Order: sequence, then C-alpha cells, then structure tokens
Amino acid sequence: MEQHIIDLDLAIKQALHFEHPDMPRCINALEELSSLALHPLMLKKQPQIVTTVRKLRKYVGPQAAPEPKMKDEWIQEAQKIRLKANQVSVTLIRREDDVAVDLIEFTVPDVHEASECFCCARRRKLLGGV
Repeated sequence: MEQHIIDLDLAIKQALHFEHPDMPRCINALEELSSLALHPLMLKKQPQIVTTVRKLRKYVGPQAAPEPKMKDEWIQEAQKIRLKANQVSVTLIRREDDVAVDLIEFTVPDVHEASECFCCARRRKLLGGV
C-alpha cells in the first residue's frame, strides 16, 4: 500500500512535466489517491504525498503553450487539478492532524493545553526543529 502511495506521487510529478504536461493522467492519479483507504500512519511515513497535493492546490499549469487552443485546454485542466487537489488535501490534512491530535491527547489531559501544545509543535516543525 505504501509503495502504491509512492508510485502515485511519482506519477503525479511525472505527469506534470513543465513543457508537456499530461494533466488527465495527473487527475486520474489524484482520483486513485482519493479512493485509497489511507491510514494516518501511512501519511506520517510518506509525507511527500501530502506536500505534493498541497502544491497542486496552487497549480497553474505551463505558461507557454504552442497553440492558443491548447492553452485554453491547459487552463481548464489546471483548474480541475486544483479542485481535485483541494478535495484530496482536505482528506489528507484531516487524517494527518488526527495522528497529531491523538498523540497529544495521550500526553496532555487538558483540551486547552493540548491545542497550545499542538500549535507549538507545528511551529517547531515549520521552523525546522527550533
């Protein structure tokens, strides 16, 4: 299962080559990813898929199209990728945060303190372990 996640991540990255993107292939990979029964631990072991999906939420596609008609198609496909990535991202982030919340609940009994610890842990992670 985890190898399949890695394969999907690679397929998404290869499909969105900057010169000749295969956007339908990326959309199919995102749909396949959303259909998987992912467990939070899998996302902790394979964080690159979460990063890839988060980046896809801002995907605009290539800027230089050989033909104007092709550029219009790319714009529409890029919009579909962003929408699908948003759907997948909500699911992945919810599952990723469930792991962190579960871990905090075991260490901090008070809900108010748990949210503060969670915020501090996220800040440290973003700052590179500071």
